[in-house]
Amino acid sequence: MKVCLDLRTSAGPMHGIARYGGELARALSGLRHLPPLLILAGRKGIPDPPDGTAFRLLRSAVRPYGLLEQFWIPCLIARTEADLYHCVTYGCPALVSQPFLFTLHDLIPLMQRREHGLAKRIYFQVIVRCALRRCRKLLVVSEYTRSCLIRWAPDCSDKIRVVLPAGDHILRTSISPADELRFLAINPEKRPFFLSVANARPHKNIRLALRAFSCLARESADGPIYILVGPQHPQVHAYAAVSGVGDRIRFAGEVSDGLLRLLYQRALALVFPAMGEGFGLPIVEAMQFGLPVLAADGGASPEVLGGTGFILSCDHVREWEEALSKVRTERLRERWDPSPVLDRARVFTWERVARETLGVYGEATEHAGAP
Repeated sequence: MKVCLDLRTSAGPMHGIARYGGELARALSGLRHLPPLLILAGRKGIPDPPDGTAFRLLRSAVRPYGLLEQFWIPCLIARTEADLYHCVTYGCPALVSQPFLFTLHDLIPLMQRREHGLAKRIYFQVIVRCALRRCRKLLVVSEYTRSCLIRWAPDCSDKIRVVLPAGDHILRTSISPADELRFLAINPEKRPFFLSVANARPHKNIRLALRAFSCLARESADGPIYILVGPQHPQVHAYAAVSGVGDRIRFAGEVSDGLLRLLYQRALALVFPAMGEGFGLPIVEAMQFGLPVLAADGGASPEVLGGTGFILSCDHVREWEEALSKVRTERLRERWDPSPVLDRARVFTWERVARETLGVYGEATEHAGAP
């Protein structure tokens, strides 16, 4: 069995889908009984494989989520004579002649319509539906995503396989002197801090967390600060400017993996108020260090945390403020027990993801004559 793994979306900052694709390829390459693996990548993003790795690389300039990929990528894959094609996101060419599967991380383009243009929603309704009908198997990253998908496309329920992603890559990351210097630039006072890792999309719900933090911060001038990693929506910056505690809200922007590890290691807690998230990679990264996680009750967060964190209403500011206060007290007085979090974190390894994914590959190619 020869597998073509499409990582054209695994470029840019290595988080979310990009991280999933890159770490899956790395973990698959580490398996002892891996079938021949071909990586389909863009012109940038995935480096050439070093000598001795278990895959070879094919690059294509065709961008994901476009019309051209629906015709060019199937032709390219056919020339490789691959037995199975796996696209790591819903940007999957629906006309591939080989048996194929793809990974669906969430249904955000349909659930959060304000965040996506008409073209993206049409793509989802037309191309993704077509791919759902034609694929052999469909990988999803949580039971929550599975339930959302079945409501949208109930006829595909028998194809779905849940494989939870992982977070142990963060433990392999080293912290450089430059990371230490960048941390000191963000937090020169070395004050205790809450941490959020999120992009600029409104469904990340960062304004709710900032409102709760602002209420808490006004109670004490020498309390903790709040560090936000990732690009933020202009409304978030605007709120911080008028919150009255703007000097205690630090925008870190994009950070290196080493600095991200450093932030996880030193934070009081991860604050993750996202609504409708299909998985939540920052949650499992933070859990590798036994960090308390405050998460919203919608989406896959409760499933991922498995009873080890704080599950809060996605729109109740006072509830978040009280939780922030409780966590601050427990951490500063050393009352927080990280053991349950660390035990739960051991589930989220990329080796486990690779083995489960390889099992789905076997299912997808078991009946060569299946439609």
